[in-house]
This record gives sequence, structure tokens and C-alpha cells, in this order.
Amino acid sequence: MSGPEALKMPPPDHGNRNDRRGPEEAHHSLDPSQHERSSFSAPILAAGFILAFFSALALIFTGGIVARQLTGRPSSLPERVDPFPDSFPIFSPNLALHVPDAAGLDPVDGTDFLFFSWFRLRKTVAVNERVMFIAKYDPNSKIRPGYSFGLKGASDGTRPIVYWQNEREEGKWFTFTGASVRAREWYLMVISFRKGRFLGVHLVPHTSPKSVEVLGGYDVGESVSPCNAADLVVGSFSDGSFRGRLGPFGVISRENLSDDLSKLIKEMAKTPLVVPSWLPPENVFLWSYNRKDMGIKKLAVTVEGLSPERSTSAE
Repeated sequence: MSGPEALKMPPPDHGNRNDRRGPEEAHHSLDPSQHERSSFSAPILAAGFILAFFSALALIFTGGIVARQLTGRPSSLPERVDPFPDSFPIFSPNLALHVPDAAGLDPVDGTDFLFFSWFRLRKTVAVNERVMFIAKYDPNSKIRPGYSFGLKGASDGTRPIVYWQNEREEGKWFTFTGASVRAREWYLMVISFRKGRFLGVHLVPHTSPKSVEVLGGYDVGESVSPCNAADLVVGSFSDGSFRGRLGPFGVISRENLSDDLSKLIKEMAKTPLVVPSWLPPENVFLWSYNRKDMGIKKLAVTVEGLSPERSTSAE
């Protein structure tokens, strides 16, 4: 045992009931002076133990107060640092970041395509609830070629869902394996399109950057490329159900991305605010954070909807 409960008083000494001392020794033990010393020693010993007990409690209590004064937090709780202090808060419907259409924001023939986004939900996604927060398609088009990403609540967890369709109406919605996506935690979601036909999703929690979850993949068939001329929208749109915060997001496109896909995802998870030095700049078509594009095109990232400065809290 540990703590105050371990500081129990020792059991009282009742003497040896099998005392075999002779009459003379027994007579000496009844000497008044010896008896007086014995009667005083027990209370002194008890007082010493009581003093030690309360001294230990005082040290524990004052130590906790000092720790809280120095850190501003209970000493038993580690301080958590927000990895994205300049993240974009989404606190209302139809509030989103817009990026104008540009070459490289859609898959290009002969290269592999990767879209990544850091997100933090205000609340968990309920079963059968659908939360979309990335889209690049024309909502006014009848065919709606393009792509869109989001999450759907299910019995096995939160499932990434991807809309992926070309101008010939080839393609559809794709639902991936469920994962644990908790509220108020940061996650990196990566959508990859490789060799012109393989669509996959990876998910990485910020608290465990080496734990890359592969949530499945689809062979969508040849020539199902969702090219379109629409702007990229990241945030709350359509049904306006996304609430939370957005961190860095972007597009990377290069040949044979499969060879370095795992390495790239792990590095983005470990240092999310830094473009990997080994990645050629011409492969980074968009890398946006705090409404600034660190990609080669330096695209304008604007806010549409209510000003985020009007938000008191997006938590």
C-alpha cells in the first residue's frame, strides 16, 4: 500500500504473557521509577508517529499546490500543447476556405495524386451521420465530376467516405473501413490515387504519429479521373454539418508516389508544419496553413462565409 493509509500506527505492545522471570526480577520490574518511565514512553512514541503522519500529509498537500502554481494545472495532468495554434475554426454552416482552381489540384495522367488534411472534430460523428469537409466539384452541374471527402458514423467506428466521379458519370461513393475518431483530437487523413485507378485512405492520430492506419482501397477502374474546373472548398458546405478546426491541407502529385507513400505520411504526421525537404517543390501543388500556401503555386486561400474572428470558440 502507498499513501496515508500505509502510515498506520504500530500495534500496542502488551508485553510477553509467557514471562518466566524469577521473583526477584519481577520485583525489580515493579520499581516506581521504572514504571513511570515506561508510562511516559508510550505517549511520546505515539505522538512521534502522529507528527510524522501529519508532516507527510502536509508535504504532499503543499507539493501539489506548488506544482499547480508553477504550471497552472493539477500536478497529475500533463500539459498538452496544441500542434496547430493557428488552425481555422469552423463554428457555423457555410464557413469554409476556398482555393481557386489550378493545374495540379486534380489527378494528372501519368502521376500519382495525394490529398491530405488535418482536422479536429468538435464532437464525434453519430451513427449514420455524414460530415463532409472537402470538396472540389461544381454543385450546379448535372453530372458533377470531381471529388469530395468526409466522414460517416457507423457501428464499427467512423468511416471515411469519398465521392469520386469523372465527366462521363463513371465512379461513385466509396466507403472505407471504420476507425476510432475521437472529438477534440487531431487527425491526419490522406486520400491517395495511384497508378490511375487505385483509391486509398490512410488515417493518423496526432498523438501517435507512427500509427498509420490503412483503411482500405478500391480499384475504381481505368480513366476514372475526377477532373473539373471547380474551386477547392475545405470546411463547412452543403449541409453544413462540419464543426471543429482545420489544420494544414494540400495536394501532392508525382510519379511513383507509391514508393515513398508510407515515408511521406509518417513524416507529415511527425512534422505537419514542414514540407519534407526531400520532396521536390514542383510536386507540392498546395500546402496551406493559416490561409497561406507553402506550395509552388502560392495559391490564394480565402475565407467565404462568416468571419472566423467573430467566433468566441470553435471547440
